[in-house]
Amino acid sequence: MLILAIGDIHGNDFPELKELVESMSVDAVFCTGDLCDVDILRRFIFSNPVLASLGFTLADLIGAEEYRKIIMHSIESQNRIIKRFGSLNCPVFLVYGNNDYLDDDIRSYNKRHNLKIESLQDKVKHYKNIKLLCGELVKFKELDIIGVSGYISPSALDKKKQDEFYKHLESLFKMAKNPVIFLTHEPPENILDRVRLEISSAYNMNIGNPVYNRIIKNFSPVLHLCGHIHEARGRILYKGTHVVNLGTIDQGYELIEIKGSNVKFLE
Repeated sequence: MLILAIGDIHGNDFPELKELVESMSVDAVFCTGDLCDVDILRRFIFSNPVLASLGFTLADLIGAEEYRKIIMHSIESQNRIIKRFGSLNCPVFLVYGNNDYLDDDIRSYNKRHNLKIESLQDKVKHYKNIKLLCGELVKFKELDIIGVSGYISPSALDKKKQDEFYKHLESLFKMAKNPVIFLTHEPPENILDRVRLEISSAYNMNIGNPVYNRIIKNFSPVLHLCGHIHEARGRILYKGTHVVNLGTIDQGYELIEIKGSNVKFLE
């Protein structure tokens, strides 16, 4: 089986995707989320960490109308890549990241700005080949795929919450009958998760998910695909699992051949 794995999109449309999938006879596409172009919002957070921590938003600084334009631009960039995914003749397995517009976000924006915008969850329902994975297991050919959406800050996971989260994932892995591809937005703790962006408040910290590290140690999925920490792009074999931080789509993609438990990266 040949899969195409791509990292955080951030508004970069990848127009050659369909041609690549068809020319290489790709069996499935995997994506780590963060579909929207939120560069302006990210710059505000990184440049104003104190204001952001106090609850101030970009809208407070630039006004509601200008902020609305930025949100519409971000949502339109999400629309483009979903349509791109929907045009493919193979399945797309997707998780959402911390920069995607979801049900709760959209309800708030629609009410505040008198809009009628679909959430990511609603958008993917229009395409039979797109599967948005939110803490679930699906079977695909001779593989099982376990996907977890969203980003969970390590600081938000106390011991009790870690154990609850782990038990949920443990139940999924125990259900798996085939080699597992583990798809998440963020990397596991201490594996391809070091922040090297100097303007970030988490600079030089490891901010991966401790539960994912524990899952790898106990269940050894054949492949763990992740993103979120763009500058930590790379791959490593850890406890029998090929962990791949895909970074962003503009950094490239990975073509991966899987035969049973054997994983081969095609250059």
